[in-house]
Amino acid sequence: MSLINKRIADSIRRYPTLYRCRTDVLEHWFCVIGNGMEWQDGQLVSIFDESPLPTVEQLAAESTKWMRERLEEDANEMDASTLARYRVMIEQESTRVRFTVENASDLALVSWSHYLNPVLKNVASPKSIYPLCAYSRMSQVPDDVDPEYLAAVREMIFEVFSCHNNGASNEQTWANVKFASEVLSNLAARFGHGGLPLSFVDYNWRQAANQNKVKAMIQDILTGE
Repeated sequence: MSLINKRIADSIRRYPTLYRCRTDVLEHWFCVIGNGMEWQDGQLVSIFDESPLPTVEQLAAESTKWMRERLEEDANEMDASTLARYRVMIEQESTRVRFTVENASDLALVSWSHYLNPVLKNVASPKSIYPLCAYSRMSQVPDDVDPEYLAAVREMIFEVFSCHNNGASNEQTWANVKFASEVLSNLAARFGHGGLPLSFVDYNWRQAANQNKVKAMIQDILTGE
């Protein structure tokens, strides 16, 4: 397993209620501002000293704590149906956490567009991505960036495109597409086109107004046409 994939897997193991799969981690790293991550020596790393990974039992207990406390405090006031519902919720959440932790190495390779939760049998709905801006780490890629991290930034940008094309379309999604497209174009100018068409690299993203044209350009990239 590559270094970046190992770090993604470790993030999923540490925060199984926050991260479902690979792209959840990449979004937090490259999109969310104030995330405690900084570029150092070409890699994006945490600025905090992290404690040892908690056990799956500790994680499951923490994730269900509020439900168990509610059950203990109010059990006498709950009817049978409510009691049963809370017990099922606790069991489902514990199962989900255990599944995520035990399969973190595999989930570290799974993107949103392929995410299927075999525990809950529920395909993920179109994702709304954190609003992108100049403080997002994807827009601050250093000149000495590690090739794996550069590839991961591009991968996250393509996930932004995919969310827009898969139905999560609104004003913020469109703003994210414009911003991510400009970042990708700048990366291409600095580190090579990476197979991107020159029409995409040279497009004036700050003035982009034609959603249909941009969507068509993105679709060509996503499908390799």
